[in-house]
Amino acid sequence: MKSILIILAVVVSTNLNVLAQTDKSSKTIETVVFNVNTHCQSCKAKIEHHMTFEKGVKSVIADIETQTVTLSFRTDKNTVEGLKKALESLDYKVSLVQPEKKKSSSES
Repeated sequence: MKSILIILAVVVSTNLNVLAQTDKSSKTIETVVFNVNTHCQSCKAKIEHHMTFEKGVKSVIADIETQTVTLSFRTDKNTVEGLKKALESLDYKVSLVQPEKKKSSSES
């Protein structure tokens, strides 16, 4: 009886582990760029420090010269609007950088 319970526990834990790995592979990472009015090294450090604690954020790159913040995040954990609000809560003016539209072959 004990051996049956042990085998059953091993089979169940193996199945749960496989399901957990499958679920993780379906997570989507999105990268977004914001214009943020940063002007010094302290601003950069503040943004990079605080934004790493936002849910789903995988990477933060603050660039003082271009005054941009590039964030990669899991779309199941956060949204572009949520990240924008998080940056605004640090007392920065924030705007989303619109990606360049690709020209289709019919627009040539």
